[in-house]
Amino acid sequence: MSLLSMLFAAKAIGAHSFYKNENEIVLMPGTYLRVKDKWSPNENLYMIHLREENPPYQFIAPPFSKESTSMKEADLIKDLGHSEHRVRSINLAGRKLTDTDIEKITLTQLNLEQNGITDKGAYYLADVFRAKRKLTKLHLGANEITERGMNYLADALRNNRTLIRLDLNSNQIADKGMKHIADGLRNNTKLIELDLESNKISDKGAQRLTDALRVNKTLTKLNIGSNKIANKGMQHIATLLRINKTITRLDLSGNQITQNGIEQLAAALHNNMNLTELNLWCNPIMDEGVQYLANALANNNRTITKLGLERSEITEQGIKHLTLALYSNTSLTQLSLWGNQIGDKGAQYLAESLFVNKTLTQLDLGKNEITHDGVQKLADALRSNRVWEIIF
Repeated sequence: MSLLSMLFAAKAIGAHSFYKNENEIVLMPGTYLRVKDKWSPNENLYMIHLREENPPYQFIAPPFSKESTSMKEADLIKDLGHSEHRVRSINLAGRKLTDTDIEKITLTQLNLEQNGITDKGAYYLADVFRAKRKLTKLHLGANEITERGMNYLADALRNNRTLIRLDLNSNQIADKGMKHIADGLRNNTKLIELDLESNKISDKGAQRLTDALRVNKTLTKLNIGSNKIANKGMQHIATLLRINKTITRLDLSGNQITQNGIEQLAAALHNNMNLTELNLWCNPIMDEGVQYLANALANNNRTITKLGLERSEITEQGIKHLTLALYSNTSLTQLSLWGNQIGDKGAQYLAESLFVNKTLTQLDLGKNEITHDGVQKLADALRSNRVWEIIF
């Protein structure tokens, strides 16, 4: 019998969830579980006892046998290296592959997250690029790749003509590694999505990246969240947004950007007609920063459809500025204000703007100290609005 708690521990599920304390698990296709018992200690808690068994009839064959897959990984990697296999996409996240395993893989989509891959493994992956194999999407998040490994990957990235998505989140790239990434991006003409979240990148690294993106004409999605970028780095990003015509989705969440940095960003947004999604959550932009953004949304900017301002230290005064923009803005469809302090007064400002705004469809107001009075005002506004989802 397999206890779920043991399954949870074995799968390290916390590393795969946005909420690190959440208990969730993805079972392999073909897994058969029998309900052994169920009970409800109280009206809000339901529990079941499951046991994994062999199914009486097998409709779907599991992709792996019941033996420990770690014993089969060497054979799996060896087989995937042969061209006659038709597998072109596989998820090997958390499989504890070694650096030499990487040398043998030939696929078009490859997920190698959480495998302890070091710079040596990055060297082998760079060889895959140079061999002009058909790899289009590569996920290397949560490994141990440093600036040295990035030197190998960036060298291969320069002339690569197949890779369109590269995920390097939660490695150890830092500012020195950003120099190599920037060098690779200057000549690359295929990559459209780049994830550099949680890599200890500071203002210097942001400058190196934006310098490269001045000439890069293909990248459309950039995630540099959860780094150490402050207002000086934001200045470089704002300068880029004034001239870059390709980036449509930008994630700057979890950095150290204050209202001064947002002022520079908002000034760039007045003339930027490409950006559609902007994520700024968990930056201390406060009410003054929201005012700068609101001015951009109310005046020239007509392209941003999704704006994330979660945990940004916004009060009712900041919401007052933002709602003034909602009276005239006709592009914003999704707005998240989760984890601020807007209260009932802020909810009232939002409700008043929703009587006029006919574009917004999704609004997240969770964890905002809104009581029944604020909820009632919003509910009244929804009768004449197109918003179909509000989260409290």
